[in-house]
Amino acid sequence: MSQLKNVRVLTFTGMLIALAAVLSFFSIPVTSIIEIRFKFIALAFAGALFGPFIGGVVGGAADIIGYLIKPTGPFMPGFTLTAVVAGVLYGLLLYKKPVTLKRIIVVSLIVTLVTGTFLNTVNLSIGYGLPFVPTLIARIPSECIMYPINTAMLWISMKALEQVRRHTAQTVAQ
Repeated sequence: MSQLKNVRVLTFTGMLIALAAVLSFFSIPVTSIIEIRFKFIALAFAGALFGPFIGGVVGGAADIIGYLIKPTGPFMPGFTLTAVVAGVLYGLLLYKKPVTLKRIIVVSLIVTLVTGTFLNTVNLSIGYGLPFVPTLIARIPSECIMYPINTAMLWISMKALEQVRRHTAQTVAQ
């Protein structure tokens, strides 16, 4: 929490919140029930750069701001909590750790299982009165399809972030 007293961290956190909110409006439909989404990249950057607390803040704030800008049905705090959990998980698993393919595969799998498969199913079940087990079973194929796509996008994004950080460190050192 003390990180938010640093102007640079606070500014960058605000930019990541805005980026995540904007990215939540964009998707690429693959099928009628499967879409490629991009918001998770901003959450992963927040967690990787500043840790689990900031990752969670970015996830929650971006979800609320995205809803306020473009509501799509009733507000459901469960989805906000899911975004917070995703940001925290990215922070726990990526902050101050080397970017390796194995780590990205594991991080993507954990986030997919915890948030995409379990928590979002709970939210749909509670929010729309859908039965949990049939909803879970129906969601598993789309999560299995999206897992390698999201993993590849996360790998490419994190490698790009690593290059930017390395270049910035070299520039500052000169």
